[in-house]
Amino acid sequence: MSTFNPRTFLNPDRLCTISPSLLFQFLSNWKSFFDGKSFDLTPLTSSKPHYEKVAEVLLASDGTMPADMVDALHYIDEMARDDAIDALLERAEDDGHTIAVTADSSAADAAIQVWLADSNLLIEVHAETLALKQQSFMHYAGKKTNRRDLMKHTPQEDAAIQSKVDDWFAEKRRGRGSRVFFFKNDKKVWIVIRHGKPMQREGSHNEDGSTGITFYRPQEHDVLVYDRRHDEMGVNCSSRPLREHYVEVLGEVLFGDRHYFNTAKKYTLAPLATLGANALACGDVDGIDMVRLGEVQIPHGGGLLIFKHNDVFAADSAFIKMVLLGSISRASFKVKFTNSKNPRTVNILPSSVARYTQKGDSTAVEEWLKKRGFDISEAVDGDDDGDEDLGRD
Repeated sequence: MSTFNPRTFLNPDRLCTISPSLLFQFLSNWKSFFDGKSFDLTPLTSSKPHYEKVAEVLLASDGTMPADMVDALHYIDEMARDDAIDALLERAEDDGHTIAVTADSSAADAAIQVWLADSNLLIEVHAETLALKQQSFMHYAGKKTNRRDLMKHTPQEDAAIQSKVDDWFAEKRRGRGSRVFFFKNDKKVWIVIRHGKPMQREGSHNEDGSTGITFYRPQEHDVLVYDRRHDEMGVNCSSRPLREHYVEVLGEVLFGDRHYFNTAKKYTLAPLATLGANALACGDVDGIDMVRLGEVQIPHGGGLLIFKHNDVFAADSAFIKMVLLGSISRASFKVKFTNSKNPRTVNILPSSVARYTQKGDSTAVEEWLKKRGFDISEAVDGDDDGDEDLGRD
């Protein structure tokens, strides 16, 4: 979730990370706002830039700061991070923008230059960065009758999706103005839906010691990922009603059937009982060196029987055999990736949920799950997995 709270980054220390000349150029887009505050931005171009005064006027403008300035400050702050700025600069270069980055440039300097060159580009890369950080998805199976390349969606479909989800958000006090982003990564199409949350009111402390009220609407990004080969939609969002609304809307708009997706029977933990420790073999999967079973959960007497061990199959064999013959509701695997020093946890909750510790783990793990029989979804016959070159929309 992304939330705008002015006091998070509208302070002199944070603003000082931006070159004064770039900050002047950026804030000059809202000259009329500062004129209305009788505030002169030109000292930012002098040898003594007045960062503190800029912070004061912005923090004192509760509720009056232009919405597009709020958005711009938020996105620049989000992308001025070490784990995001490289991808942003690479994309800007690919799109033909010249960003003047020197040894003295901060990440905020780079991000603000990209915004000045192409604000929509910064917003799109921000959405992609958020999407690839998600590590838990509920999967829904399509009917396999109308698979399509979602990168060929139309502006009319975008507008229809936004209109339908806006109606839902407005009814739930989340406001309107959602936006939908599509991009392709690892042969899947990722869909990011940006929307508001219910308004929040917080007490604020002003520089002169007085108190005030900050009233703002937090922002949230939900992530969906469509696997064309298996005709499946994975969803990561905050609630079951919203998740179900998303799959109905995307089914209706993109596939012509609001009931096109149903909860997928994608995962099973049966191989743990039928194959035992052999179910953890991973020698045929690139990128994975070792898999251990670290925990199993089994419904028992109205509660859960939870068994944890560094290596479950190394524990008492008779007890483990009894445990694994039960109806396992959750299993946690310790996966040692080739490029990682320590194992990371992967949780499987039949029949449709996978949770990863770190972004990027899913590709190798999905291959392993398929080869060992934990992933029982079936690919559609004759699909070429969409290998054709699909540009960004």
